[in-house]
Amino acid sequence: MPRDGVIGPNGAPSAGSRRFIGLSTALGAADRALCCENLMCALQRAAHDCAGWQDVAPGVGVSVNVSPRQFDSRSVVEVVESALRETGLAPSLLGLEITESVLVDDADETIALLNELKSLGVRLALDDFGIGYSSLTYLHRLPIDELKIDRSFVAVLEDEGSDLVLLQIMVQLGRRSI
Repeated sequence: MPRDGVIGPNGAPSAGSRRFIGLSTALGAADRALCCENLMCALQRAAHDCAGWQDVAPGVGVSVNVSPRQFDSRSVVEVVESALRETGLAPSLLGLEITESVLVDDADETIALLNELKSLGVRLALDDFGIGYSSLTYLHRLPIDELKIDRSFVAVLEDEGSDLVLLQIMVQLGRRSI
């Protein structure tokens, strides 16, 4: 068990996790190698654990968030290949979650990188969709398996119900794209 806490399924990190994420992000912004090393550690651990689960829970997969900084590195494909090779995990059981902000700098290069990752057999999810960098023109070109609408839209629905039409349109767009 982590000493300073975990990031739970509701996405609410503990104080210790917030410190780690903040420090990791700050250091990663200054050191691309550290950023890739963090991704490699996370992927290897997730893939190793998931491979171990297969005896008791066959077919259960795992997903790993990939930060824009980690995704920006061309070595992300090599890191994923290495984690899969070293753990023997079936690629279909590994998911990578990226935020739509990765499309900002060079959408065509990002799409090419996503296609490379997809060719490995991993699952791809576009996380936090709808919070800022969305380009609907790219959505249909993305080789994603899952479109995760940002919780801020769902929270507003719970409070006011005012954006139901917008949420329905986002879901329809996602269904047509995936």
